[in-house]
Amino acid sequence: TQSMLLNEQQLAPLSRAQPWAVNATSDNTGGTGLNSICQTDRFADKSGLGTLVRKFSAQGVPARTLVETVEISQDATKAKKSYLTTRNWFADCQAPRLRLLNTWKLSGLGDEAELMGFELTADSAIRRMTVGLARDNALTISMVAETENGNDVDPQVAGNVLAQALKRLCQSSAAGDHCKATPTLEASNPPPASDAKGFLAVVDLPAV
Repeated sequence: TQSMLLNEQQLAPLSRAQPWAVNATSDNTGGTGLNSICQTDRFADKSGLGTLVRKFSAQGVPARTLVETVEISQDATKAKKSYLTTRNWFADCQAPRLRLLNTWKLSGLGDEAELMGFELTADSAIRRMTVGLARDNALTISMVAETENGNDVDPQVAGNVLAQALKRLCQSSAAGDHCKATPTLEASNPPPASDAKGFLAVVDLPAV
């Protein structure tokens, strides 16, 4: 339910000096359905049982936004595919001048979880993006936090907020019987690009 999504108070650690506000909450059936620069489809699981999307923004400077997405699959196997599809949106991102900088694994958070850090260089702005992904049983969660012309969020803090997102969903019937939300952050290799495993992808290259 919508009450299981993140709220403004739980985003406070991302930027202590900037209060957050909820802009919109939906089932992602309106508009384009694309909520981040790397997303290529409305749903990662097109046969899923439901989706919830909540968009936040922080007041003041620098400009900060966050999008939380929850997809509910029919079972854990389909959720695994949904998780991989969501991860591939970012691992294979084709957005010009976007570069993958860091990746982390999060153990102790659902069945699998990870963070990715990106930088987008534009003529008048530098956008930094932290993407958090988590899966527990039939649930797939993604969290995309963006900062324009400012310091990126701390990865440990981002991992803790992602853990809060999952913790709120542990009461859902789609979650597993042993839903875990105590993350340990560890630097990791980047996820493989789906079309050319082992080779450089567009997202690996610096802006020229």
